[in-house]
Amino acid sequence: MENREEPQKELPKKKLEKSRPNANEIRLQPLILSGVIKDKKAKIDKYKVAIDDLAVRMERVAQPDPEVLKLSKLNEAEGMNPFEMLANALDNYEKCIADQSVKNRLKLLGSQCIAASTSQRTNRDAMRMSMRHVRRFSVKEYLELHGDYTIMQDLLKQMDLARDAVRDCQDPNQLDRKALEFKQSIMQFEMQTAHVQNQLNSFDAHIVNHVRNVIDFVSHIKKYYDEPKLSKIDPSKIK
Repeated sequence: MENREEPQKELPKKKLEKSRPNANEIRLQPLILSGVIKDKKAKIDKYKVAIDDLAVRMERVAQPDPEVLKLSKLNEAEGMNPFEMLANALDNYEKCIADQSVKNRLKLLGSQCIAASTSQRTNRDAMRMSMRHVRRFSVKEYLELHGDYTIMQDLLKQMDLARDAVRDCQDPNQLDRKALEFKQSIMQFEMQTAHVQNQLNSFDAHIVNHVRNVIDFVSHIKKYYDEPKLSKIDPSKIK
C-alpha cells in the first residue's frame, strides 16, 4: 500500500497572529533604532578621550617625574623628593665648609628645603584628592556604562532573533514557547535599556564633579606657589 504524507495542518490564524511580535510591546526599542542612546553614548566616548588626556596633564603638573607616575603615585618614596635630596646634598656640602657663619646659613637652607618637601608632599596629597572623580571616570563609571551598553546591544540582537523565530515558526507545538521566549527577551532588553538610560542621565552630574575637581586642583597649584618656601639670604653678605 502506497504511503502518503499527511498534509501539514495550517496554524490557526488567530493563534498565529496573537503570538506574532507586536512592535508596540517594545516600548524602548525605538530609542535604540532612532539613535538617541547611541548618540549619547558617542558623546560620552568623545568626552572620555578628552578627560583621559586632562587626567594625564594634571598628573604631570603634580608630578613631573614619569618614573614616579609609573607607580601610580604623585609623591616620591621617602627621601627621594627633590627638596629632600637637595637638603641632603647641602648637609654634605656644609661639612666641607670651615666658616661657621656660612655653615649656619647652609643649615638654614637645608631645613628650609625639608620644609619645602613637606609642603610639596602635602600639596600633592591634596591634588590627588582633588583629582579623584576625574581619574575614576575612565576606570569605573565609563567602564560600567560601556559594559552595560554592550549587554544592551546583545539583548537587542537576541530580541530580534526571538521575534524572527516567532514570525517564521510554522510548528503549532513550538509557537507558544517561542512567543514566550520573545516576550521574555523584550523584558530583559527593556530592563537593561532603562538601566543604561539611568547611567546616561547621570552623566551631567559626573561633569559637574569633574569641573569642580579641576577648579580645586588649580587652586592647590596656586596655593603651593603662593606660599613662601625659602627665605631670602643675601649672597653678598657671605665673605
